[in-house]
Amino acid sequence: NRIIFVNFDFNYYNFKLLGSRVIAAVSDQSKLEVLRKIFGDKIDYVNYGKNGEMLRDSVAELTNGNMANVIYESVGGEVFKQCLRSIGGQGRLLVIGFASGTIPSIPANIPLIKGFSIVGVRSGYELNANPDLAKSMREQLEIWTEEGKLIPHIYAVYNIENAKQAFGVLLNRSVIGKAVIEFNTSTTNLQARL
Repeated sequence: NRIIFVNFDFNYYNFKLLGSRVIAAVSDQSKLEVLRKIFGDKIDYVNYGKNGEMLRDSVAELTNGNMANVIYESVGGEVFKQCLRSIGGQGRLLVIGFASGTIPSIPANIPLIKGFSIVGVRSGYELNANPDLAKSMREQLEIWTEEGKLIPHIYAVYNIENAKQAFGVLLNRSVIGKAVIEFNTSTTNLQARL
């Protein structure tokens, strides 16, 4: 599978561990450099530009024109429109969310002509509807974590008193990786464990 992640998301790990070719697509060079530092040459990278304008051509080049089998898209807006152009026939465009704040419209002729599926993914719903799947996924994630295969990139750790600051960096989209709020720093210290 040729999977593209159009966001800065550490689900890259999961799909790479499952044997997929991962193409990480991000909106600026600073995010790209963080990914390169973490993943090296294990995955491919695309800087798609502010509105996704470079996504299609970059994906075509990386896949020799075959485009993506799966796109994990959580940005929405103009970037989503470029994802419609970057998915291959029989592919699946997974709609995860709308971080840009713009919910896009989908011209029905595009999936018809190209022959791909658009799938809404509501993980909370799916995990509640299928508790065995949730248990299996959690167990696999625990195994990968114990084996040292899943190591999230922690942007910053905030104590509960600084939670407002943590939400501020999320809102201004300066977080690269995960911002963590520790609720009880007297009994646990995330930084020490990482």
